[in-house]
Amino acid sequence: MIPVVLRTPVAAPRASVAASLLFCALGAVLALAACDAGGATRTAMEETLALNGLSQKEINESYQSLIELLAELDPKVQMRLANSIWYRDTFSVRSAFIDTNKMYFDAEVAGLDFSSPQAAETINGWVEEKTQGKIPKIVPARIPPEMVMYLINAIYFKGDWTYQFDEKKTEEAPFTLADGSEKTVDMMHQTEPTFAHYGDETLEAVDLPYGDSLYTMTVLVPRRTPEGPASADSLAADLDAERWQAVTRGLRESERKAGVVLPRFELEYEKTLNDVLKAMGMEEAFLPEQSDFSGINASAGEDLYISKVKHKSFVKVNEEGTEAAAATSVGIGVTSGPPVVRADRPFLFVIRERHSG
Repeated sequence: MIPVVLRTPVAAPRASVAASLLFCALGAVLALAACDAGGATRTAMEETLALNGLSQKEINESYQSLIELLAELDPKVQMRLANSIWYRDTFSVRSAFIDTNKMYFDAEVAGLDFSSPQAAETINGWVEEKTQGKIPKIVPARIPPEMVMYLINAIYFKGDWTYQFDEKKTEEAPFTLADGSEKTVDMMHQTEPTFAHYGDETLEAVDLPYGDSLYTMTVLVPRRTPEGPASADSLAADLDAERWQAVTRGLRESERKAGVVLPRFELEYEKTLNDVLKAMGMEEAFLPEQSDFSGINASAGEDLYISKVKHKSFVKVNEEGTEAAAATSVGIGVTSGPPVVRADRPFLFVIRERHSG
């Protein structure tokens, strides 16, 4: 969700703290791409999103194709993407901005009386509907007076495992937390060598497919060392684009199969992404005196900037599947039996479309 405000100084809220990072990159990128930026602001946003060198038309058409592809890719998986623009009814919006977002992002657009409590109820109701009730609220009950527009992207994913876990085999087992303490959790088991497996010196990875295997959950577990397992934080910090591509390529080309032991879990995450995006080079868009969003508003003298980029996610994983609302290989020698990847300590997971990665 991106609220766009007039250039009135606003105190930045403290970012929430979460033990688990749950982030939908597609949702954030689609919302950001909808901003019709110009000048240095556009350049900064394009570089942050690795879109530099592309025209706005090429960017829009690419996301249009991606939205259509993901929504229709697998009839056995529910993948729903929705975009909306909500603006203060006294604010003048360029028709070209509205037309572009309707055409390429299939966005719903509406002007509301932001001074009325019903405005927030309408926006939050839209988000709740599009996420099947998993995210009931994204904007505050009282919309701040300086706010003139919200750009909102909602994603809902529900997929049944291609190879479902047998609930009879689920049993309580210890899960080692980041601080070394243990917690008893419900651990699901599929110990037969079913899943594509990849490993290097720091991690083991398995692909758990959904439906017709076009979507998958990639689970990455830090390897144990003589000093103990590497942390999930250090694994995430090292997982740049090149490393991620190495992992997904290894899984795609691997002839090695593994079983998996995975906890049944449910996560919710909320984060303000301002500091993250600024650190990535997009600070220009947040500066009241420097940002350029002249492609959005039609009235002279009403300069805009991004006040806050807010992200919420929900995911539920059980024996049936997953419900969510939001890369140098080292060979491994043959062991005495088929490997079983045990996610009994902090781990990473990525729900992805297999061909695009």
